[in-house]
Amino acid sequence: MEKLVVLPPLNEKALLKQLPNAKIGDVTKLMTNVKDIRGNVKEMMDIARECEKSLTPKQCTVLDAALDAIKECFHAGGQGLKKSFFEKSPELQSLKYALSLYTQTTEQLIKTFITTQKNQDLFSIEQPVGEVSVQVDLFSHPGTGEQKVTVKILAANDLRWQGSSFKPFVEVHLVGPHLADKKRKMATKSKNNDWAPKFNETFHFFLGNEGEPEHYELMFQVKDYCVFAQDRIVGVGGNIVTTCTSY
Repeated sequence: MEKLVVLPPLNEKALLKQLPNAKIGDVTKLMTNVKDIRGNVKEMMDIARECEKSLTPKQCTVLDAALDAIKECFHAGGQGLKKSFFEKSPELQSLKYALSLYTQTTEQLIKTFITTQKNQDLFSIEQPVGEVSVQVDLFSHPGTGEQKVTVKILAANDLRWQGSSFKPFVEVHLVGPHLADKKRKMATKSKNNDWAPKFNETFHFFLGNEGEPEHYELMFQVKDYCVFAQDRIVGVGGNIVTTCTSY
């Protein structure tokens, strides 16, 4: 059944219980060893390519009915396993939750992703590579309900990067629903050989009035600017959009 229904590759069975009931939590702004993050992302993408599939609504209905049939089979009219055993099963809960996701819209899936990923393990701070100081404000128009996020990148401190030439800059990404026609990425100017650069640059992101602030997340990436090659990532961090002020 798990091979038909796409589930995240979780090693710890206890984590399956958190999937349907994940709550929003705070995400640290401390940046960590990006090599581990790159490795995890690559592994997830490889797994996704291997098991890329899409169930039809009819197939989802059949699989959902199959789960109920399996429960009744092992319950055996009261002579087998207790029904409470199945209801408490993290595997069964996760399979049912994954099946329910197939009927949701793309925008709803984005909201679900933003809200549930906050309950994942925070980035390890055993090998920090620096810290970014930012100021984030959310403004809501009292008449139209239009929302605007103002992000001010103040500075970066204690950046740890090897190399004789270092041109750090901060890239800001807005992640959330209803952003297809809106600006989602902005970046500061790079600083030349500065391991504690002061940026003091302000950016504005417009959310519209279709989503709630908790469905959006800001991702911060410190990168090393390269002229003839791809910019190298120094570290990453995230912050959920929650503060609201009228304008």
